[in-house]
Amino acid sequence: MPRVDEMAGVGIPVEHAAAFVTGSKNLAVTAAGSSSQANSTELTAAVNLVTTGGANTGVKPSDAIPVDSSIQIYNAVGNAILVYPPSGGEINGLGSNAAATLAQDKGMVLTRLSATAWGATFA
Repeated sequence: MPRVDEMAGVGIPVEHAAAFVTGSKNLAVTAAGSSSQANSTELTAAVNLVTTGGANTGVKPSDAIPVDSSIQIYNAVGNAILVYPPSGGEINGLGSNAAATLAQDKGMVLTRLSATAWGATFA
């Protein structure tokens, strides 16, 4: 198993390396709800693999995630899923409580920038 400093040395952010090494990951997330932030699945792990979910189902980061922290979301479902901010939040300026679309077989790093602002980088 690699060490955090070794992973950080090749460009992996420290919080992601630490999550990998310490096991803060959920590799069986089910996207839930139907075009609804309120009913979407809350993500509490640093690394999240969405393996189940229909069209227009969603996930959202926990509101307990601290500012300047990031989580990773990977969509392994056969369709796009919706990624909502916590209630009152905004992702990439899309508008309060609006969802970003994460295409199938794609990933996203979601970083909490302030109490309400989130930045998403898609891969």
